[in-house]
Amino acid sequence: MLKKGQKSLVILLVFAIATVVVWQIPGGMMILYPFTLLSTWFHEMGHGVMALILGGHFIRMEVFANGSGLAQYSGELFLGTIGRAIVAGAGPLAPTFMGSFMLIMSDKAKVAKWTLIILGILMLSSVVLWIREFLPILVLAFLGLLLLLVGLKGKAGIKQFTMQFFGVQAIMGFYLSIGYLFSSGANVGGYSLPSDTQAMANNLFLPFWFWGALLLFIWAAMIYYTMKTVLNK
Repeated sequence: MLKKGQKSLVILLVFAIATVVVWQIPGGMMILYPFTLLSTWFHEMGHGVMALILGGHFIRMEVFANGSGLAQYSGELFLGTIGRAIVAGAGPLAPTFMGSFMLIMSDKAKVAKWTLIILGILMLSSVVLWIREFLPILVLAFLGLLLLLVGLKGKAGIKQFTMQFFGVQAIMGFYLSIGYLFSSGANVGGYSLPSDTQAMANNLFLPFWFWGALLLFIWAAMIYYTMKTVLNK
């Protein structure tokens, strides 16, 4: 007989494997397109929220139909150039951080409820305030409304499943961005901009690939911690 944590771990692994399999089939990327935009949304919110934490101002964010995104902030940050590097690194790690939180807390009824409600409200608010391209508006508005409704009306089992499913998709979204982490720049909204790891290199030292490797290590460590925590429940 499997323990509670073991059952949850099996479910999470099935979700993760299914996601990888779908990516490999023709049209798989289109099937999971909503979760690509979800990962981008977490990514850009990660930049913005970290800028706020470090004393800056989160001006706006954008999510584009090709899956790229942009976050803008202003003001002097605590720790100066180190703070700017932290903000740059917070974006790529935000989907995994949020996904890990959702997986670990999925069996906590009140936490699951308010996590889903808050995420739904934030997503819908960002659509109204900032998102301008039609397809991201449509997808993120649907996801935001879904999260909000599940948080408000869903049964405990549905809330737990939603937390787990969205959590896995957020974590696995990092996998698709590995190439971006090991590049010096990317085309975002029609503009050629430095990658987040290049921004870290510009504000600190060492080349972008070093920071890409560091973020990849942190991603793996967060997954290990999440799986260990879930297994021990």
